[in-house]
Amino acid sequence: MAYCRFCGKELVNGQCDCAEFQASIGNAQKASGAADAAHGQGAPEGSGTARPSWENAVYREEKDPFLVPSFNLDFSSPRKFATSFKRQCGLSDPNSTTTDPYERNILIVPDLVEPEEGEHLVKQYNIAKLRSRSKFMKAEGHLAVTDKRVIFRAAGTSLSGNVVQQQQFRLDEIAGIEIHKDHLFSKANLVLALLLYCPFILFYINAIANKQFGGGSASAINIIIGILGLLPTFIVYKRFWMKLLLAILANYFLTAAIVFSRHSAFLIILMLIANIVIIANIIVVCNVPNLMIVVKTTDARAVVIGGKRALAIGNFRNSYTGFAEVLPYHDTVPAMAELGKVITDLQHQRAE
Repeated sequence: MAYCRFCGKELVNGQCDCAEFQASIGNAQKASGAADAAHGQGAPEGSGTARPSWENAVYREEKDPFLVPSFNLDFSSPRKFATSFKRQCGLSDPNSTTTDPYERNILIVPDLVEPEEGEHLVKQYNIAKLRSRSKFMKAEGHLAVTDKRVIFRAAGTSLSGNVVQQQQFRLDEIAGIEIHKDHLFSKANLVLALLLYCPFILFYINAIANKQFGGGSASAINIIIGILGLLPTFIVYKRFWMKLLLAILANYFLTAAIVFSRHSAFLIILMLIANIVIIANIIVVCNVPNLMIVVKTTDARAVVIGGKRALAIGNFRNSYTGFAEVLPYHDTVPAMAELGKVITDLQHQRAE
């Protein structure tokens, strides 16, 4: 279900009869008629020109309904259900023109941002993921390059509703673009990893001290489960938190096997390997990918798109995206390879 971005009414066949919507699609006749019907007045007699619809607009305060106007939940997928539920409960923007809060597979120009006269989209990148875990905010950032502008737009969700951020630059004012893709050490991830690991360490110590495990026949089972728990670290692609958790569980079962077998040297070596694997996984999950985009303008300014902590480290304290972390996404590497050339070529074309 889509809604008019001007008046908030539900779109019928993608159209709305309000004056603002009709004007936005170039239907001047319907726009004038809608404005006259809405406000009871048109252009002054004998003026020869029609007054713009916004000059005749009358502000009316609209109160939100007490109950949900209609029940229209989408059960086709968990994500669509969550989106429709938030929209129905008033947590999403009713003026949004898209049902996907992340605006995936949607062109920024012309679908989300009105194009200027003669403006055309040249390239669009899915360039960043943005998140603030303490605020339960996450978004996806898209970078559009037209023959007149460069637009960065991030859209996503939070507990209190949808979030949207947009920054745009005139093509003529861009002197250069820097894209930094690196890693930052996350203290939050370290605390979470230790919270997972420490209880098991205490359990290991208690189990070995009191020998609170079963009979000897369970030793072989514990060894097999322990070895299987270490395998994902070497054969599973990414999913680092899952690897860490399975390695911790593997260490538990290997410790149980040591108790059964009366401290076998082979099992002690396996347990040491398991702890090395755990430490390696902790290091990996604590080094979080980081992305920073620096747009340099012709008046010697630098506008930075990046996470709060990365900006503080880079001494860009006057810039802030509203998110704690900005991470690379699908098109980050292609953008690093070709974005500068695309912008330079467009600037040369405009200069000719």
